[in-house]
Amino acid sequence: MSEPGFCTNCDDYSEDPLIPLPCRCLWCSTCITTSFTLARAEEHYPPRCCSKLNFSNLKTHLSADLIADLETKFPVYETPVE
Repeated sequence: MSEPGFCTNCDDYSEDPLIPLPCRCLWCSTCITTSFTLARAEEHYPPRCCSKLNFSNLKTHLSADLIADLETKFPVYETPVE
């Protein structure tokens, strides 16, 4: 994880450490959760920044309920996305 700072997705300042993505963007945990929540509703599937977000690497930032819903609804999430 990174240090506190401005999220490159929402541009809000986060007191919590930002989460580095493979594309070098730094997202706050709220944006990570929102992105996967919208994916669960199929509004933004697959979730992405500059490229697809890797569900396997970001699971630790999501609630157990959201993880279970995503794995049930989209079994493809169980396979890492590059």
